[in-house]
Amino acid sequence: MNTRKGFFFTLLIVILFFYMLSSIRTWVKGEHDALLEEPMRLREASLTSFQRGVEIDAARVAAIAGTNALQAVDTLVAYNVTRLGNATREVGEVMQNSTLNGSACFGVPIGTCMAGSPSCCYANQTQKAAFRWWGDRLTEEFAQYDVAAAFSETNAAVYMQSPYSARVSFNLTLSMNDSRGAASYFRVIAVVGDANIAGLEDPLFPLANSSLHRNITACAASPVSPLAVGSNGTGWVYGNVTNKGSAPACGSIAGGDKAKILVLGTVPTGCDSAVNSFGGVIFNASSMAIANITVPNTYNYTVDTTALLANGTYVLLNNNDDGSRHEILNVSVLRGVANGTGCYSPTQAGPDFLRRLENSSAASVRGIESFVNFTIVNGADVGAAANRSWVDYYYFNSTACGGGCYRIRGTQNCENTTQCADNALSHFRLDNRTTLYNLTQTHLQYYGLENLTYNQE
Repeated sequence: MNTRKGFFFTLLIVILFFYMLSSIRTWVKGEHDALLEEPMRLREASLTSFQRGVEIDAARVAAIAGTNALQAVDTLVAYNVTRLGNATREVGEVMQNSTLNGSACFGVPIGTCMAGSPSCCYANQTQKAAFRWWGDRLTEEFAQYDVAAAFSETNAAVYMQSPYSARVSFNLTLSMNDSRGAASYFRVIAVVGDANIAGLEDPLFPLANSSLHRNITACAASPVSPLAVGSNGTGWVYGNVTNKGSAPACGSIAGGDKAKILVLGTVPTGCDSAVNSFGGVIFNASSMAIANITVPNTYNYTVDTTALLANGTYVLLNNNDDGSRHEILNVSVLRGVANGTGCYSPTQAGPDFLRRLENSSAASVRGIESFVNFTIVNGADVGAAANRSWVDYYYFNSTACGGGCYRIRGTQNCENTTQCADNALSHFRLDNRTTLYNLTQTHLQYYGLENLTYNQE
């Protein structure tokens, strides 16, 4: 009996031993396989990370390549004075290959791009940020990790996303293969990025005249700012303020200047000739008969104009012809623009930046516009420019004012009625065409000048 029990006990031990041995072998094999598979999983994860990194970097490169390509073609147009035939396609070629119509460089005045050099080269201008350079660099980088990568970029294009921003797009075909067989990827990715055109040259100006250069800067302020509104007055005049305080003596007003505007609280009795020796007068009350004031005037203000207007302040004293408005205006921004500062405003009646590269005045919903200035107009025959709006694309296209042009009060050579009526002088002119599709707002309304027109031509 004991012998039989011993036999079964021994048999159980042997069975358990072989089971444990088999389990150990299975575990050892599993651990061995896991150790072999772990590097492969790591490589697969790395390849996935590479792919995601390429997609993120592609959008960044699109923005950089687009910005640099726009700068490069802008230089071509402005200094080689050669318009683009198809801006979208040609900017796309520069983004893709650092060439334009197959050419790597173009002629410019010596020193435009490099000291002593009569040419500019797209590869230098774009700082090799073109898509093909980017793809080559990534291919070399991936090869160090035994990954065979191939990149191709197609359908590179650019279009205006807003008046001051261009959108760059292309299709990126990405192929990555791990040399150890861990994984492979093939994807076609739509890539977009944005490029800002602020600060670039407006190509419309040098294409009209190679000596004209102007950078694109958005207007920061309205051309006209109201300072105060009165309830009575007649006429208009622009001038330099002479402030005589709230209640001056008649003698202190004597010896006026027609280039100046008298400001005082109350006009004293018996000062007719003294008051009328100025170009205009602003006051709140008068002890003398209003009818005796023969120069442009406004009065009855809700604010103390003697405290508002310091000596030396330039203002436009303006009364509408129909008597509906009596106001004091700051027109310094308008005068600055007309004299050459050249800021830009959005419009839907004029060309966008890409169309300007093509020397086109065709309207765009993302268009921009500025005014030409006295330097430009005075360089031409004043008579030839008489019936042109000073809006840049109308002026350079010699477009006559369809609905009439208007001289604007307060601008240079239009500081009083006599001066503004002098046809021997050049005058700032603005058309009354609409500025937005499907809307009735005109240029005069858009710039807040509808109440400052002198006459219609």
